[in-house]
Amino acid sequence: MRPNIKAMFLELNDKHFNGEIPDIPVVWNTRMTTTAGYCRYKRSGLAETFSRGGQALEPTKIDLSDKLFRHLDYDLAKIENTLIHEMVHAYLVHKYNEKGHTARFQRMMTNITGEHKNHRCHSYDTTGLRRKQEKNVLRICQGCCGA
Repeated sequence: MRPNIKAMFLELNDKHFNGEIPDIPVVWNTRMTTTAGYCRYKRSGLAETFSRGGQALEPTKIDLSDKLFRHLDYDLAKIENTLIHEMVHAYLVHKYNEKGHTARFQRMMTNITGEHKNHRCHSYDTTGLRRKQEKNVLRICQGCCGA
């Protein structure tokens, strides 16, 4: 049975982020097949408060892969670890206007999980999760078409 990831988000937000991550949608994405999670954000005006300037970023949504986690029998530890990963992205975008797997991202993940590793990628088995796509190819004979 699919766990309630929104409730998990609210609990983890209070526990690890002092409730500072904005209340954004956290959803099961049925189309994602090889990425465990994804933090979405948008540009929102000028970032006058940030030293590097440019546009401010704002987290808008967190997606978790329904197909991948169904394939893993909705392993709660893996779901929580992935959700924390995406929440660190959301926190850093919100608080520091920082995206990506930066040094600060790595430190936060290590502090929260206690794991000293590169927190960039997952190693979940995604075999057989992608749909096979037919390729429609139109070939035109250069000699016949005069091109």
